[in-house]
Amino acid sequence: MIKDELNRLLRSYVKENLSPNKSDIAFVSKIYQSFCELLGNQNCLQIGSYPRYTSVRPIHDLDVLYIMGNWHQTNILPFKDLTTLAEKFGREYKNPTGHNIKIQVQTHSITFQFVSNDSEIFAVDLVPALRDTINEFGKYTFYVPEVIKLRRGDKRKMFYKQHLAQPQEIEWIKTDPLGYIQIASEINEQNSDFRKAVKFVKGWKYYCKSIDDEFSLKSFHIEQIITEMCKEIMTFDAFDLIFYFFLPLQKRFNPRQ
Repeated sequence: MIKDELNRLLRSYVKENLSPNKSDIAFVSKIYQSFCELLGNQNCLQIGSYPRYTSVRPIHDLDVLYIMGNWHQTNILPFKDLTTLAEKFGREYKNPTGHNIKIQVQTHSITFQFVSNDSEIFAVDLVPALRDTINEFGKYTFYVPEVIKLRRGDKRKMFYKQHLAQPQEIEWIKTDPLGYIQIASEINEQNSDFRKAVKFVKGWKYYCKSIDDEFSLKSFHIEQIITEMCKEIMTFDAFDLIFYFFLPLQKRFNPRQ
């Protein structure tokens, strides 16, 4: 009975304190739809935790893939195409918010900042992507610039600054965002505590990051660990998933200890 009560409290805490609320969802959806209206639904793809329904609030940003064509493994320099695209946004984009928008072209992405009184309210990074092979779910995988591995903000800015100071070809990496979305959906259909446990641990991670900027555990790794736990024992409840995530955490990331 004690465990049942703990599960009830954990689920309630996640819903009331971590899950995006209706206002958050409506705001992000409105912005994403405005990009699709200009670029075409078939050319846009949300990636990251938000489309997997494992993001926590407050939601500060969104990564959107802009599908530019097919992977051909030649020297790919999209800066010119992105500059042309940014100019198109400057002329034609219909801002669905009451905030001002700043557009900045990087070498391998475009950053859109929605600002109020010079403070960033929300941001979108539009990242070029090239279609590659089909995954086990019958959906495309993609090649994207390696900068996608860095969290949006200071780390990406530093990456671009270093790249401009010492020009070198940016590596393109293969990714399967549609596969991750499908897996997260299928697991949550079998165990509705999956997403709750992921959000709870992510909430802890963001708190740790707020007091120690060197805290290195990534949200994506948290989600993949809990994904594998669910695959192994699908009957784990919220308490089990959180408990068995933290129990071997030090050994998992410090194998010599």
